[in-house]
Amino acid sequence: MHQSLYPSLEAMLRPDEISRLLGENVMEVHVNDVTTEIDNSSGSGFLNITLDGQPRPQLFVKRIDSTRDWMARVTHDDLCRSITLWQHRLLDQFPPELSTAVIACAKEERGHAILMINVHDDLMIPGTPMTARDNDAILDAMAALHAAFWLDPALLDPNLGLCRPDEYFMLLPPERVTRILEERPAGVLNVIREGWEVLPDLIGAGAAERAQSMANESHVLGEAMSRYPWTLTHGDVRAANLAVRRNEVEDHDVHQVFALDMARAGRTPPALDLAWYLSWARELRFDKADVIEGYRARLEVRLGDRFDTAWWKPQLDLALMTSALLLMPLFAGFLHKDYLEDSSREDGLDNILWMSECVDIGTARLRSLA
Repeated sequence: MHQSLYPSLEAMLRPDEISRLLGENVMEVHVNDVTTEIDNSSGSGFLNITLDGQPRPQLFVKRIDSTRDWMARVTHDDLCRSITLWQHRLLDQFPPELSTAVIACAKEERGHAILMINVHDDLMIPGTPMTARDNDAILDAMAALHAAFWLDPALLDPNLGLCRPDEYFMLLPPERVTRILEERPAGVLNVIREGWEVLPDLIGAGAAERAQSMANESHVLGEAMSRYPWTLTHGDVRAANLAVRRNEVEDHDVHQVFALDMARAGRTPPALDLAWYLSWARELRFDKADVIEGYRARLEVRLGDRFDTAWWKPQLDLALMTSALLLMPLFAGFLHKDYLEDSSREDGLDNILWMSECVDIGTARLRSLA
């Protein structure tokens, strides 16, 4: 049985509806627009919701304007995945290690509104090194999600609108970036375009040419990834979309991870989430090989005899390349524009060079599969 959308944001935020959703008596609902205070490139709007005069907002609303969201156009998110996953109750099936904090959704004139528990105090701080416990909790949560939806036939429903592997990471070679920018300006796309221009100076002309060539082959990557077992993948696992709630229970740390923004959720091999997480290396100061092994071991434990090394390494190689093909020009653009602090520039360049190696390894893997 599907869940119904509220007919409007106003209807969803009525005190009686908030009372019903939270299971407590709410008399007053106060709304504060914080859109300008939040850095985002999708054109979304954001509201803090305070109840009964409390000093801190207990709820949070994300407003999705489908006419302004360039990411939705690039990934063909015509149905709004963040909404369909809630409507079809897949979010209710998430494992206890992971939550999206979503409690209701509503229609809007030009899109949708998502009502969530406010997890602001638990958000990861972009640029701040991640603790080992937080990293462990995030790897646990990823493995739990992927095992919970392993080959789940519910993910085959076209009404979910899940990303295909070839559009999962929005591969953006220079020509495609230019076409999108002609339709609607987006600052991050300008960064990617400039990143392609300076990439040869960072990784060498030959490596940059190979990366650009592969970025034009998203359909080939999609076909190759379709050979391997699939699950529900979040699509944007990085510090900006993660909150970790830490609770002391009988002298033990209990972590619950909140993964926000399911706009790029897909039915894909699991390593695509891991590759994206690894590539956003500003916060992840651990050896990448150790992180990969940490996730692999957790997934194998949860899948049991469904795990097979015959598919694990090929899909990992292809996933790392897919992630690199988008993020190399993006991060190159960041470095070029000095968006990163000076102390982070060396780490940023090291990460770009690592991703260039991933492209070469993934290209060799594709050849072996041909």
